[in-house]
Amino acid sequence: MSKHDIGGAAACAQNIQKLAMSRRSFMLSSVSALVGAGILASSRADAQEAASDATLKIGMARDIGSFDPAVAVTSTVIAANLLIFERLYETSYSDRQTRAQLAIGDPEQLGETLYRVKFRTGSVFHNGEPVTAEDVAFSINRIVDAKNGSFYRQFVPFIKTAKPIADNAVEIELLYATDLLKDRLAVVGIAPRSLVQRDLEEFGAKPIGSGPYRMVAASANDQVVLERFDGYKGSTPGLVKKVQLKIITDAAARIAALDVGEVSIVEEPGDLDLDALRSNPEIKVELQPGFLASFVMFNCSKPPFDDKRVRQALMYAIDKDELINVALFGNGKPAKSLLPQHHPLYREPETQYGYNPDKARELLAEAGYADGLKIDGRAFICQTYLTPWNESAANLIVSKWREMGFDVQQNVGGEAIYSNVVNANYDVLIAITDQSWFGWDGSLLYEWFHGAFWSAQLNHFKGEQAQRMQELLQKSMLGDVDRAALLSEVQAIILEETPMSLLFHRDVPTAWRPADIHGVVPLQTASLDVRTISVNRG
Repeated sequence: MSKHDIGGAAACAQNIQKLAMSRRSFMLSSVSALVGAGILASSRADAQEAASDATLKIGMARDIGSFDPAVAVTSTVIAANLLIFERLYETSYSDRQTRAQLAIGDPEQLGETLYRVKFRTGSVFHNGEPVTAEDVAFSINRIVDAKNGSFYRQFVPFIKTAKPIADNAVEIELLYATDLLKDRLAVVGIAPRSLVQRDLEEFGAKPIGSGPYRMVAASANDQVVLERFDGYKGSTPGLVKKVQLKIITDAAARIAALDVGEVSIVEEPGDLDLDALRSNPEIKVELQPGFLASFVMFNCSKPPFDDKRVRQALMYAIDKDELINVALFGNGKPAKSLLPQHHPLYREPETQYGYNPDKARELLAEAGYADGLKIDGRAFICQTYLTPWNESAANLIVSKWREMGFDVQQNVGGEAIYSNVVNANYDVLIAITDQSWFGWDGSLLYEWFHGAFWSAQLNHFKGEQAQRMQELLQKSMLGDVDRAALLSEVQAIILEETPMSLLFHRDVPTAWRPADIHGVVPLQTASLDVRTISVNRG
C-alpha cells in the first residue's frame, strides 16, 4: 500500500494489496475497506424540478487520502473523484455496461495489438487548461509504468504504452491481443500532466480534473466540498451547485445525521440499523445483491497451512448460513464461487464447503492433527479486520474452530494487521473485499484475488497448481476465448487448494430521504456515484 488511505469502496483486500505494492508505508488504510451505499440516479428527467442551486449533503463512513486518480481508493475519495475526473470510458454501476465518457466511440483497432482512441475536443481542466492528447497518453502511461507503483496497474497488464498521435487522439499499443481494453480503460482518470509532474503531493491534495465538479475544500475527519464546474463539456453536467461529503466515521452518528436530516443519504448503513431506519417513514432503505464479501486467507508458506488438508478442514468447520443469519441479519448469500451468482460468467462449481465438522476432523487426522490443531505448541493466530459485520462473522468462525479443538488466538484490528500480512507474519486472515467497484469482467475479479501478486506476496500459494492457475488467468484476458470455462477451471483449483476462500456475498444497503432528493437507484457495489441525484426544491 502506501500512505494513501484505502477506504470505502475498496475492501480490506485492496488495502493489503496496495500496502504491499508500495512499502513506502504500510498504513495504507484499509481501515476501511468498507462498503458504501452505492448510488446512481435512474433518470435525469426530473432535473427541471430540482433545486439547481442546492447542496447535496452525504454522510460518508471513511476519511480521505490522496485524490490522485492513480492511487486513490478510499470510498470518500472515489465518490469525489467520479465528479472531479473524466475517463476515456466508464463502466456504469447500475447496468455494468461500459460506455464512452471522454472518448468518441469505441477503440479503433489498427492492428492485432494496436488501437487508436479519439476523444472529445474542447474539454478543459478546472484550471482552464485544455485537455490534450499528451495529458491522455501521460495518464495511461503513469499507471502502466511499474516504477510509479500505481494501484491500478494490475487492471491493465496488457497495455505496453500510449502516445499522442493527433490533437484529439492517442495510440495504445498492447503486449498481447485482448478484447478487454475498453472495459479496463475505465479505471484510468485523466489528469493534467503539467500539474502532476510539477508537484504530485499537492496534486493529490488539491486535484484538478475535467469532470462536472471541481474541488473547493477537503479536510481530514471533516468534509470534502465540491462545486459545479461550468466549463464542463461532457454529457452529465452537475445537477446541484455543491456536493458536500461529510465524513462521519461513527456509524451511530452517521445514522443519526440521516434521521434528523443533516444529510440526505449515507454510506454504509449497517445491517443492525436497517430495521430502525425502515421504521422511519421519512427514510427509504433498499438492498441489492452485491459482490461485497468476507474471506478467509491462509499463509500457505507456514506449517501446517502449507498442507491443503488443513486449509480444507478449517473451511469445512465454518457454518456459512449461521454467518449470514447472525452477522448479516440475513442480508447475504453463501459464496459458492468468487463470482456472485448474478454475475454473467458464474458457473456452479462441483466442490462446495458446506458445514461438515466430521469431514473437518477426518482431514485433520489425515494431516496428523487428530488431537486438535496447534502450531509448535502454540495457538495459531487469526488476524481479523475490524468492521462490525466482519468481526461478528469472525467471532462465529473462531468459536466453531475452538469447539473442534483448534487452538486459536484472535487478533482484531484495523490497518495494523495488514503489515503482518505483507510481512508474512500471520497464520489466517479474515477480512472483507469488494473489487467490483473497479470493474465487472470476470478476469479482473479473479486476477485481483488470485493473480500472481496475491499468490507470490500475500498467501504464498506456490507449486504446480498455482502455476496452472496463473496460466489460466492470463489466457482469460485474451480475445476470442471461452472466458467462463477458463474461470471455472480457475475456481476448481481454488476450491481444491484453498489458499483463500470467500465466505458470503453481502447485500449492499442504501438509505436516503426521498423528501430531500430524487433519482436514486441503489447499486450492487461499494462507495457512491451521485452524479445524477437531484435535491428537491423547497
